[in-house]
Amino acid sequence: MNRICRQCGAEKPLWEFVDRSKQTGERRKIHRICAACRSERSKERYQQRRKEVLSYQKQYREKLKRERIETPVNCDPKESCGSVDNGYVRLAAEILRSEFSAYRRALEKYDGSPESIGRIRSIEREILTPYYAALTMNAIDLKRYCNDLRKKYGIYGGIEDWAG
Repeated sequence: MNRICRQCGAEKPLWEFVDRSKQTGERRKIHRICAACRSERSKERYQQRRKEVLSYQKQYREKLKRERIETPVNCDPKESCGSVDNGYVRLAAEILRSEFSAYRRALEKYDGSPESIGRIRSIEREILTPYYAALTMNAIDLKRYCNDLRKKYGIYGGIEDWAG
């Protein structure tokens, strides 16, 4: 079965119009223009918006760097695993970074709605479990850290105030 590309006008096999998921290989969408034309259009669009894209990427990298610095556990992922203990510490640090990144995103999106409060509460419940206390080796008061982050984002009222 063939299809005619709406951009170049060439008749090509249908598989050149199909967009597949990179993870699963499943078909997601059948386009009206062929893969070669889509690729060319994407390259042109990037060239038109290159400065904007590079600026966004730089801001994103800086934001990630700030989040790594603000995370309570500081472990350099580039260090070699000298021992099994170092590997566990690095893994714990990465888990904490990931959870606190999600927590910061929820705080940034807070709008006072029950959904945003529920999202924040859910993440706090997870962070305040014995599991996360063990990950920090009880060296960090996670409850106080969460309250400090709330204040930083202008959300007043501590964790006790939202208990329920």
